[in-house]
Amino acid sequence: MPQYAAAPAPSFPLHAHRPEPIEPPTTPPDPDEPDTIPGPTPDPIEPFEPVAPPIGDPPPQPVQTPQADARTAQYQRLFWKKSFVAASASRH
Repeated sequence: MPQYAAAPAPSFPLHAHRPEPIEPPTTPPDPDEPDTIPGPTPDPIEPFEPVAPPIGDPPPQPVQTPQADARTAQYQRLFWKKSFVAASASRH
């Protein structure tokens, strides 16, 4: 049999193993009753009132100086030395 031949038809039936549940018939709604049962009304949402920014200087923010790790600092020193040496050599 060639490898590209279609697979044989399965021997088991091709339907669900569990039948769909049958819902019991419901009585038609009474026209005098509303469709939904009214529930408690939710609390109204208060609108957001914008607050004016305070007058005066803003509070001081913490200042962090960027800290380079040792490897980055060493690389920057080497790079600067190489570029400085190359620049001074090209002048002579």
